[in-house]
Amino acid sequence: MKSYILIMIGLLTVNYLNAQTWTQVASMGESTWGAVSFSINNKGYVTTGQNGTVTRQSTWEYNPITDTWSQKANFGGGNRRVASGFSIGDYGYVGTGRDDSNSTGVLHDDFWKYEPVTNTWTQITNYPAGNREALITFSINGYAYVGLGLSYSRKTEFYKFDPSTDSWTQLQNINYNFHLYDTSSFVLNGKGYLATGTINNPATSSGISTNAVFMYDPANDTWTPKNNFPGGARHYGIGFTVANNSYIGLGFSGTFQSDIWKYNEGTDSWTQVDDFTAGGRIFVSTFTLNDKAYIGNGRSFTYAAVSTFYKWEPSLSTSEFQNQTLETVVEKDKILFYSHQSFSNYQLTVYNLAGQNVLSSLLNDDLKSASVYHNLQSGVYILQLNNIINGKKISKKIIVP
Repeated sequence: MKSYILIMIGLLTVNYLNAQTWTQVASMGESTWGAVSFSINNKGYVTTGQNGTVTRQSTWEYNPITDTWSQKANFGGGNRRVASGFSIGDYGYVGTGRDDSNSTGVLHDDFWKYEPVTNTWTQITNYPAGNREALITFSINGYAYVGLGLSYSRKTEFYKFDPSTDSWTQLQNINYNFHLYDTSSFVLNGKGYLATGTINNPATSSGISTNAVFMYDPANDTWTPKNNFPGGARHYGIGFTVANNSYIGLGFSGTFQSDIWKYNEGTDSWTQVDDFTAGGRIFVSTFTLNDKAYIGNGRSFTYAAVSTFYKWEPSLSTSEFQNQTLETVVEKDKILFYSHQSFSNYQLTVYNLAGQNVLSSLLNDDLKSASVYHNLQSGVYILQLNNIINGKKISKKIIVP
């Protein structure tokens, strides 16, 4: 398709085009939400979860090289949802959670170790605080940190797990009024972070969503409040660290959220990046492999369980327009671009939410504004600009009216 160049004069509104790229990968073999996910030796794993009235015990392995899923041995503890899990070294660990196979539901305190080489689950020492669901977990320097959660009431216990001795050590409780569950967590530079979730409202003794952020320092066993998350109070979101940068997003705040935010440890601040391509979701599965994040499953805005997965590559976040202003305006029949630098040698590609290429055009004019005509139907798309000289890519979500 030929590109038409327009010269525009006037004051431009600044809009920074983030360079995050979401790509749909193979869907998992079943739809589920509230599952446990982790990565071991460049493979991603998802186990347990819920689909409708069925609580799962199945385990799936994702191979990023072949973009395929393989079903593995069922979780050793049986059916679970909203269990807890983590990986340390060559093993994955999963435990606690709720079995909703019957009308009353059963909470558990058992923990199991998964060995991918032998594809086996081995029971280890139970979680010492008793039956739980929605525990918070993260791993730092060969230890796991596990705690809080629910057991018919909010809990505040926090423990360290040592896999070399198969033992648990109780640590400092978090303050009850700031007790979190259904939260997002990540690890950055040897510290654990908890962001958003549900906390106790001391005025009513009930749970309310929060935008609070806390940092746990394992060196001195302390919790420190950080600046609040600017995306607003929510729960059922996600957190992950990839390429030494940490992110949280998605979740529920009265509506299903699709936004993703990057945390800056030095300034204790957040910057919004691209929305998750597939839209708002809760209870999703997340793991990272080779400096890429994989997000999928969960419940969509219809509350139905889904099986689709997406990959995000932060290495593409070095923007050609990092220190320049770039504005995009999407109209019914064309897309307009404005910048302080030229659009020479850029390949424009537009994808629909299924990852299909629906528009391509080469911008090869040494001008600072451009217009590409299209016949796209109304809806949401992903726009990508690719510098054909140095390979850098930038992308964002667009809405065609």
